[in-house]
Amino acid sequence: MNIHRETAPPILPVKDIHWIPPEEIRFSEGNKMYLIRDDSLDAIRLDIIFPGGVWAESRPLACNTTIDTLREGTKTRNAATIAEQLDYYGSYIITYNTRDHAGISLHSLTRYAHDVLEILEDIVFNPIFPDKEIQTYLKKQRQTFLIESEKVTYQSMSAFLEEVFGPSHPYGRRILPTHYDEITPEDLKAFHHESLLGNNCYFILAGNITDSLIKNIQKRFGKKSSFRKPSERHIDSPSPIVTHIVKRHVPLDKAVQSAITIGKRTITRNHEDFPALSFVNMILGGYFGSRLMKNIREEKGYTYGIYSVIQPLRYDAYFSIRTETGTEVCRPALEEIYREIRRLKEQPPAEDEINLVRNYLMGSLLQSLDGALSRADMVKRLITTDTSLDYPEKFAEVIRTISPEKIRIITEKYFDP
Repeated sequence: MNIHRETAPPILPVKDIHWIPPEEIRFSEGNKMYLIRDDSLDAIRLDIIFPGGVWAESRPLACNTTIDTLREGTKTRNAATIAEQLDYYGSYIITYNTRDHAGISLHSLTRYAHDVLEILEDIVFNPIFPDKEIQTYLKKQRQTFLIESEKVTYQSMSAFLEEVFGPSHPYGRRILPTHYDEITPEDLKAFHHESLLGNNCYFILAGNITDSLIKNIQKRFGKKSSFRKPSERHIDSPSPIVTHIVKRHVPLDKAVQSAITIGKRTITRNHEDFPALSFVNMILGGYFGSRLMKNIREEKGYTYGIYSVIQPLRYDAYFSIRTETGTEVCRPALEEIYREIRRLKEQPPAEDEINLVRNYLMGSLLQSLDGALSRADMVKRLITTDTSLDYPEKFAEVIRTISPEKIRIITEKYFDP
């Protein structure tokens, strides 16, 4: 067999993404469970997602500290017992949180799922937040924060979000070292009661799903006293500050590099222009072959990497361009970034560039839907940003059919430097 290494393999268009929306089950109290079945797996993953996140905090750090320390002990188990029992069944639990939601995820072999569900139920409903363990956790987190806050990327992004949304807005509020000293176990108990148990949540079950497992989850988490109706509590959604052009320099004495973050508020994933805007963003700086990368990394050598990102949130969204450069080339790098934004408007992409980005996006979409766990991640992204479950199909249709004229319109509309 002769291999012609100088000839690239043919690129074939993606015609169908094979997206099947998940099954939906509604518990008696209104909580929804989404099912993504895959009988070829011998495992399941159950995510419980609690809306609210930092929006529901009455004290900074309450959300992530509460969700992270659920496993530190319950009324009947200490942290060591929880870890030992999960390990016995070859299972594990992870927790996560964002500005919009918090979550807990159980990973287990299907044959042991019923056994570990009881442990998960105990962790969710009966945590005690022991003082010693909480203080140890906060001490470690504070040290990690102090190290992270010395990085130019952290300071740049924090200043950017503060300018875009405002210092008192949940999306723009900064964490301070003193916050780690102020939070108490009582704050965690209050957040757990009001924001985790006090708000309807979502369940996503993926893998080898049996009817008995569904019934067991409904029995343990769908009972009337588990989660209160959403009408009993309300999360205010304060509007961000009015955007305006701001340039802020954050001096760091020990820094040997400069971090650049440029951007603004933009449309959410629910907006009809979002798929097309994602396409244009990909051309500008969304992947390794983007215009920003070719200019500022490959041609100028100002940085090892530069990317542009559209970050959809539940109540808002923002666009940003981020990079790190040597201090001596920070200003030239800024000038080149703005030049590429102008060039995007003045020099529309040719057909070859459009096809390259189209194939890249379609391939990335296919990868994000490959397998039950990947599809579960997609469902999680959609429901936590309040996006319809047919979004992947709509996104694929726009990417397949986008025209140079549509790209020009989107560029003029959203990329004003």
